[in-house]
Amino acid sequence: MSSPRGRIQRCGEFAPADIRHFLENVQERSLSGGVKALFRQRSSSSLVTFQVWYRVGSRNEQIGLTGLSHLVEHMMFKGTDRTGPEEFSRIIQAQGGQTNAFTTKDFTAYYAVMASERIGVAMDLERDRMKGLRLREDQFLREKKVVMEERRLRTETQPEAVLLEELEAVAFSSHPYRWPIIGWMEDIERASLADVRRHLRTHYIPGNLLIVGVGGLEPEKWWEMLESRFGDLPFGKGPAPLGLVEPEQRGERRVIVRREAQVGALAMGFHVPRAGHQDAPALEVLASLLGSGRSSRLYRRLVREEGLALGVEVDYPLLSLDPGLFLLLVRVLPGISLERAEKALEEELERIGSGDPDLGKDLERAKAQLDRSLVLSLDSLMAQALMLGQYELCVGWKYMGEYLARIREVDPGTIRDVVSRYLVSRNRTTGWLVPQGGR
Repeated sequence: MSSPRGRIQRCGEFAPADIRHFLENVQERSLSGGVKALFRQRSSSSLVTFQVWYRVGSRNEQIGLTGLSHLVEHMMFKGTDRTGPEEFSRIIQAQGGQTNAFTTKDFTAYYAVMASERIGVAMDLERDRMKGLRLREDQFLREKKVVMEERRLRTETQPEAVLLEELEAVAFSSHPYRWPIIGWMEDIERASLADVRRHLRTHYIPGNLLIVGVGGLEPEKWWEMLESRFGDLPFGKGPAPLGLVEPEQRGERRVIVRREAQVGALAMGFHVPRAGHQDAPALEVLASLLGSGRSSRLYRRLVREEGLALGVEVDYPLLSLDPGLFLLLVRVLPGISLERAEKALEEELERIGSGDPDLGKDLERAKAQLDRSLVLSLDSLMAQALMLGQYELCVGWKYMGEYLARIREVDPGTIRDVVSRYLVSRNRTTGWLVPQGGR
């Protein structure tokens, strides 16, 4: 089980024939009770991935109750009236399959990958825990300790993770994207089984559910199997839309984290729109242009040319329910001041925004990089299903074709526009990781 901080899969650009073929082979139906499902046949594969997505993540939590979505994910494997703790996973593995789950800011997903003739086993187990999950106090207390240890190992002992967590907490003044997916340690420790039950009753309902499948199964067989197991689930209504709006940022914010660390780090977060906005394609290309691979602009300048950094990372949260942060992370070499690295980063962003003549060449490289990354993902059942699930929950899966076509239209002018509009100081939160003993 995992709780990734950002997106699951970076999406790039399909060749036109690839995306046309991909989308033409996606089927969408609603089961008798109203639950929505998607399926894409891949006849060349003997495997099928079966995924269950719930529209709930850390975004749906409250102050003092953070981490509940992730806790519920863990408790979903603790047994039902028919199966014991962790037996769900053992049964799948005994059938030659794999299963796991993840929680994000916006949703929680459970998946299994199995031979097509055995995928019904995963469906039966999923149906069982939808109807008969057993939540016991002793199991909950043990699992809470597991989650607390997970937070210690993955965040509190990882200086960069602390930096990014603190940066998001400062960048968002009111939106729940300001707290971590795993939750604050104090909230996890304080959480009760009653809190978990309430969260489960509110969000784990058919009206909040999406089923996704990709693989080597005849479509009609897939729909027959789903209908027989999940068709009677009463759709009902999901929770009311949150209607969350983060107030516009009107000035730079800063955070300094001091931790024992081998190298310092510089992070910048800029509020940006999500998929569905006219600027989203240009922001996706910009993320590749700035930080994808050794030929990216930030790597070239900060690592190869000026020797200021060990590496750079850039992330754009395209597939989020609400506007997120365009994040840049620079790992600064020992002996190099964070001020110097920050100044070089600012200068590079200003060069792009002011019309660097090399921008056109870098833009084509970025598009080619996006193309390669997505073409490689076409070989993966999981990646296809994850893309379908994310797009459907965020903006609708059919939007994928329109969006990817618009990436082709991004030109130097649109890149300069989004840099000048979003990657500016008034919209920026800057974080420094200062190795303990530094200034």
